[in-house]
This record gives sequence, C-alpha cells and structure tokens, in this order.
Amino acid sequence: MSGTPRWEEEVRRIRGALSSPSLVAALRSEAEIFPDLSKQKDVRPLFEVEADPGFLFSRQERIVEALAAAPSAIATRAFWDLVVWKDLFSFETLDIDGALTVLASQPSGVFLYWPPLACPLSCGTIREVFERMSARNSGGGVSRIENLSRDEAAVCEAAGYRVRMQREEYFYDRSAIAKLQGGAYKSRRHDIHLLERSHDPVYRPFEAKDIEGCLELLGRWLDKRSRQYEDDTYRHLLMTAAAAHRAALRQGVRAGLAGRVVEIAGGIAAYTFGAQQGPEVVTNAFEVTDPDIPGLSAFIFQRFAADPLWQGARLINAMDDAGIPSLQRTKMSWRPVRKEPVFVAT
Repeated sequence: MSGTPRWEEEVRRIRGALSSPSLVAALRSEAEIFPDLSKQKDVRPLFEVEADPGFLFSRQERIVEALAAAPSAIATRAFWDLVVWKDLFSFETLDIDGALTVLASQPSGVFLYWPPLACPLSCGTIREVFERMSARNSGGGVSRIENLSRDEAAVCEAAGYRVRMQREEYFYDRSAIAKLQGGAYKSRRHDIHLLERSHDPVYRPFEAKDIEGCLELLGRWLDKRSRQYEDDTYRHLLMTAAAAHRAALRQGVRAGLAGRVVEIAGGIAAYTFGAQQGPEVVTNAFEVTDPDIPGLSAFIFQRFAADPLWQGARLINAMDDAGIPSLQRTKMSWRPVRKEPVFVAT
C-alpha cells in the first residue's frame, strides 16, 4: 500500500487535514471524548506509531476470562477490540473490588474503556474507579467510563454521575440475512446474482498470505472514500479506521477474530472479520470491499451471515454508524431488528 503513489498523496492530504483549525476546533469542543485533543495542536502523531501489543497478549487469558464472567453484546466488549485500538490508546488493567478494570490512557489522562467487569456492578465500585481516575488525572483530561449498557448506565446514574448516549449499535437477524428471502431483500438478491454472473467471486477463510492483498485493497478503499468526502472530520474517522484495520489484519486472528476474504480473478476484492460475542451474538467487526465492484458488500455480508462458523448465533451486531448519514442509510436498509444504545458516564 505504501508503494502506491496515489495513496501516499492521499495520506499527506489526510495528515494535513488532521492539523486543520476546523477539525481541531471540532475535536476540542468534544473534550469528554477527545480530552487530549482539547490541548493538542497537531493530532497527526496519534496515528503514525504502531504500538507493541505484547502487554495485552500477556493478559489475554485473564481479560477473556473476566469478559466471559460479565457477558455483554456491546461490540467493543471484547479482547480483540483492545488489540485493534492499541495504536490510539495505551491500555492497562487492574482489579478493583475483585472486578477487572481496563484503563485507557492518552497524554492528558486516563479513562475506563469498559465498566469494571463485575456481576452485579455496584455503585460503590463505580465511585471507587472514579476516585482513582481523578487521582491519576490530577485535574487534566476527563474521567469517564465508556461502552456502558443501559443497565450499567443506570448504576452510574444511581452513583451520582452524568450519563449520555455515546452511540447506537445495529442488530440483525442472522438467519434472515443468510437466506435473504422475501420482497424486503429483493434488491440485495439481485445485486448478488449480478456479481456472481459477472465475476465468479470466491468466499474463503483469511490466511496470513492475504495480508498484503488486504492492505492494498484497504489503501484503494481509503483513497476512494477520501476523494468522495472533503469533510475534515470524516477524514479523521478514515485515518483512525485505517489504523484499526491494519491492526486487525496483522494481529486480529491471534486476538480472537475470524477473517474471511473474497477473491475475484485471483486477487483480494473484499475482506471481513468477526467474532462470537456470547452464545447468541456475532459481531461483524470489519468489512472492506472493492469500491469499483457493485454487489460485493451485499455478497460478503450475506456470506458472513451464512458462514457455518456462526450457525449458533441468532443475531449479528454490525456496530454503529459513526454518525455518517450514508452509513446510517446502508445499515437501516438491511432492516435491523433493533438498535441498542451504548452510554458514557462522566
């Protein structure tokens, strides 16, 4: 990917956008979510260093065990999510009142990436973690707990903290997506049939040898998206997404993700990664398709839903829409059975 001149040019454009006054002003206005950027003039260095995931993997067994003891369908409540965001945050773990706690840190302070993994979660534990964050932050940054379920948010409110919705995640009937039956999915079936007639796509498991092809595809996808949208904030989202995708391609399988690719004419035309999130839910964590081949997105999502690996799951969590109207329309067009809110407490 780095050898593609057009992409190198686009990287320079995106990095320039990341230091633009309008983007920095927008991020500073959301100090609860981007505390470092409320003080930082140039945000580009946050996306240029690939962190060593060694510490996380040394704690993998303990973290996975704690997650299993406090199950949640929220997509980010998974070990793999820590690994793919290791370039943006520095993670550490500690036990508070017997509950494993994951702290994420940036130069200006720390926050809880998840609530303490305890069943049930108590007001006393919430107050304890806020006191510890306050001591660590020493007035800098914003102490908060992210990725809270509705019930966990209620505990935080009862403990005296302010709660607001962070995002909504989209849940789909896995069997309905796998079968695509009825008039509601007629256009999707049409798109897939056209693709199969014109390109003969092959859906198969991801292998280590696919990494370079997937990275090249990611570069073309980013290039196309960044040329379509001039908005600085959208380009910021692209840059952060690129870091997460690269980490998923290189470390995702080790972290618990299962990957699939679509080959067309011997080349990688699409990839997707997912993971079981408890007995009933599978998370569709990453998906990139060749932007110049119509029908690929429908094809790989349908194949993902029909994949034998997920046959025990009833629902697919396709995560949130990042506040992007076009992505919201796409997710709604697949007819979610529900949208689940995720909260942050401050």
